[in-house]
Amino acid sequence: RPKNAWIFFRLDMHKLLRLEYPKATQIVLSKRISDLWRSAPPEVKSEYHRRARADKDAHLTEYPGYKYAPR
Repeated sequence: RPKNAWIFFRLDMHKLLRLEYPKATQIVLSKRISDLWRSAPPEVKSEYHRRARADKDAHLTEYPGYKYAPR
């Protein structure tokens, strides 16, 4: 399943925040990352949306008949 813009942002921010706050819990990091996403300027969000579209296109090329079907 391709990653969405939020997942790309979270992965990037998690790496940065983990270096800055090595003892922080996942709950604390997730709340901080959510706040960063909400306050991110449109230019930043559009870059992550671009990455998500590229990932989706690559996924569609690799798996042309894929359809998400949760159990």
